[in-house]
Amino acid sequence: MFIYFKQQECKHISFEVNLMEKQGSLLVGLMWGASLSIPLWLAFFGWIKLILQFI
Repeated sequence: MFIYFKQQECKHISFEVNLMEKQGSLLVGLMWGASLSIPLWLAFFGWIKLILQFI
């Protein structure tokens, strides 16, 4: 990531991610994703089924 200041200096900022500390976040993210996506897919297929009944 580069940040440009008024004097047009370019300073490089590096972001370091320690994966060993963040491994629990992956499991939490997967649980949230599954808990939100499954009801959305069920609703989507429910709407498709409802629409196809009227066609």
